[in-house]
Amino acid sequence: MKCKICKATAVVALRSHNAAFCPDCYLKFFARQVEKGIEGQKLFTRDERILVALSGGKDSLALMLELSRQGYDVTGLHIDLGIPESSPVARGVVERFCAKHGLKLMVKELAQLLYLSPGCISQTGQGLVLEGLVVREPSEKDRRAVSIRMTDKGMERYRYHHDKINGILDHLLRDVSAEDRATFERVLAIVLEEGKKLRAEQAQGAGK
Repeated sequence: MKCKICKATAVVALRSHNAAFCPDCYLKFFARQVEKGIEGQKLFTRDERILVALSGGKDSLALMLELSRQGYDVTGLHIDLGIPESSPVARGVVERFCAKHGLKLMVKELAQLLYLSPGCISQTGQGLVLEGLVVREPSEKDRRAVSIRMTDKGMERYRYHHDKINGILDHLLRDVSAEDRATFERVLAIVLEEGKKLRAEQAQGAGK
């Protein structure tokens, strides 16, 4: 199998493009595809700041590195889920990768964002597993990591509570006009946003 561009030995085959590439030509091809996608969809410009969510998998890491190489102002965001088996591995991969390539990185812990202890997050996850609502499986993209998938029982439980809550809200607001309901939703959004700001200020104060 030969590279479509330089005819050297190919290491990557793309059926969607009916082509194969050597390492160097593939990197150039990938860079062009990213550039064309951004420009074609008018996603963003080099004057904007871009936040890239980093799971620890190769897709998000490769995207952030390529955006940085193309001159975009990128910062990575990794959410540490606090899962004992996999979160430290994923976080370590992200931190080492960003340090190696000089990429800006923000790491947020789920427990901290929810004002819960890491132990509470871990116990909650284990409880969901024991109840058969979620399962832990080896990640298909990274054998060192563990993925969490909702089971059929978990989806059924989720839909039940989702419909229950929506039913209660509809009952409470049954006599409220559409205009008043829209006003209520706007006020509620403002209150929630102010609450987020207050919690952030409190968290910063506690860290000093």
